[in-house]
Order: sequence, then structure tokens, then C-alpha cells
Amino acid sequence: MNRYLYTKPSSTRVLRRGFTILELVVIITVLGIITGIVVISSVGYRNRASDSERVSDVEVITRSLERYYRTRPVSSGATYPDASTTTAAFETIVDESDATKAPGQTTNSITITNTAGNKTPTIAQYVYQPLNVDGTICTTAPCARYKLFYHLDSTDVVVTKDSLRQQ
Repeated sequence: MNRYLYTKPSSTRVLRRGFTILELVVIITVLGIITGIVVISSVGYRNRASDSERVSDVEVITRSLERYYRTRPVSSGATYPDASTTTAAFETIVDESDATKAPGQTTNSITITNTAGNKTPTIAQYVYQPLNVDGTICTTAPCARYKLFYHLDSTDVVVTKDSLRQQ
């Protein structure tokens, strides 16, 4: 048997080149879905990374404030920085200047408040609230305790960090 008997003549062969419109639409749709999933998951990852950096910053600030408390005794006892402390002075208290900058910020993000009550910082702020023993704002040393407020991006929650010493 001749093998050429079963082949189609070359004049009836159809050569296909490229994709049909339907194939292109399916490919573009699948790529769009994959891209959407990647973008959504990366936003969540970025928020969690920023929150992790905020928590780390607050831990550094807390350690620095506790060290300041131990090394800055005043005549009536040890003290935390009071409400009249400038943000520049606060930055020198915290020995790592990057810790005073919230994620994505290039300048000091510490806000020192002179009002009592819970604070609602933005994601670009850390709020320091110096307190007296009775819970009122401490405007002059000695300050017995403090609260730090910061905002978590991924859960949209304001977190409060209290001083170790709660006299």
C-alpha cells in the first residue's frame, strides 16, 4: 500500500496561524483574574508588613522610654517625658530615629498630646500621652506613667500600649 494514497492534496490543506478571537478573550480573562488575585493579596501583605513595622517601632519606643525613666531621676522620683517635651527632644530619647517614623513616613511621626482620654491616631502617627499617678495629663516632671496609641492598618484598630510602671 502506498502511503501517499491517504494524504490530502496540498490544495485542500488549511494552515492555521495565530489565535481565534474567542481564544484571545479567554486568555485575557484568565490573565485578568490572576492579576486581580495577585493585587488583592499583595495589598493585604503590605498592610500586615506595615503593622509589623509599627509594632516593632512601638517596642523600640517603649524600651527607650523605660531606659529614660531609669536614668532621669528628678528630685521627687524618676520620670517619663512630660507633655511639654518637643518632638525633636522625644526623638533624641528614642535612640533609633527610624522607630519614631511610622511606615511610609520620612519625618518624626510622634505626636505628644496634652489632653486626656483615648486617642485615635492615623496610620501615619504614634501618639504619646504622659500621665500623672491619678491619670491626668502630666505637664511637668515627674510623670508616673504613659500611654502610646497607634493604628493598625490591616484591622483598622487603634492599639494602646501602657508603660511598664503603673504607679
